[in-house]
Amino acid sequence: RNDSLIDLNLRLNRLDDEGGRMLFEGLRNNASVTALNVCSNAMQGESAKALAVCLSNPECALVSVDMSGNRLNESDADLLKDALQESVSLTALDLRANPDIPASSDAL
Repeated sequence: RNDSLIDLNLRLNRLDDEGGRMLFEGLRNNASVTALNVCSNAMQGESAKALAVCLSNPECALVSVDMSGNRLNESDADLLKDALQESVSLTALDLRANPDIPASSDAL
């Protein structure tokens, strides 16, 4: 178990939806990573679902997640909005520049 990693930056790593899902499943019980930058990748709905599950786990230590510039849509954003209500630690979630989330979305 690694307790020293607190900031993980995977920006511009060509993470697809499967990679994002696996990453968030791995972080579900992680108590040390508090900041995660996965902007400018290709994550979609499966990644959003896995992040929502991760955030609903009280063991999840994530405080900020940058998912800007991915391929999320409005229903993904709504799912994450609902997960925020269950999260005990997350204070910042960046969903900017996801072209299928309209600026008028209630989730933003």
